[in-house]
Amino acid sequence: MRKFFFVFFFLFFLISPIILAQEATPTLPPGQAWDQRGEIYSPRLLPTSPFYFLKKWKERLELTFAVNVGQKVAKRMEFATRRLAEMNAVVKTNPEMIEEVAEDYQEELGLIEEKSNQLKKEGREELIEHVSEMTLKHQVVLLRIYENVPESAKKGLENAMENSLKGHLQAVESVSKEKKEEVLENLSEKHDEVIEKMDQIKGEMGAGVRERVEILKQMREDREGEFPEEE
Repeated sequence: MRKFFFVFFFLFFLISPIILAQEATPTLPPGQAWDQRGEIYSPRLLPTSPFYFLKKWKERLELTFAVNVGQKVAKRMEFATRRLAEMNAVVKTNPEMIEEVAEDYQEELGLIEEKSNQLKKEGREELIEHVSEMTLKHQVVLLRIYENVPESAKKGLENAMENSLKGHLQAVESVSKEKKEEVLENLSEKHDEVIEKMDQIKGEMGAGVRERVEILKQMREDREGEFPEEE
């Protein structure tokens, strides 16, 4: 038995770097997985792979090096973005995997939410702003995926969209008034894009998503009231 475990761990440490090296994790700031065209990156190691567990083990190892709440939140957001990229990659080839990956995505968002109050107490507004920006960017990708999934997977994806919107709205409300104005101004174009796309399909959405979209619209109205267009 001891010999078996020795061989297993030897193979694991020998093979895993080779497999994980194939993962197209972008060399960008934590959680920012978009290229210059605004497209989310395409991961090579997907949940359909028998070696996918290595990716999850690697993520647990990465968390051990996150020594404070800020680093943990940044790392969790990076993981959430990886799950989003995986959903985007399997939507056409393995749509039956969407719900499972969507649940993993929501789990990461829940863990981020648990740390939000601590970030607020510590005045880490730059990280809260990062969460607000990323969760809004996620909506654009989630909406694109939603348009391509079969009916059987739409409910799970809708839950992911609702939780992502919830995280975005909570992050925006967690910053100071001055910072909130800056955040809303910086995200104005992305807000408009999400609202426009949501309006096209909101009839298919549940009450939770529709309610949060209305809050986005109210934020836009408040922003436009505070920053009127110059004539």
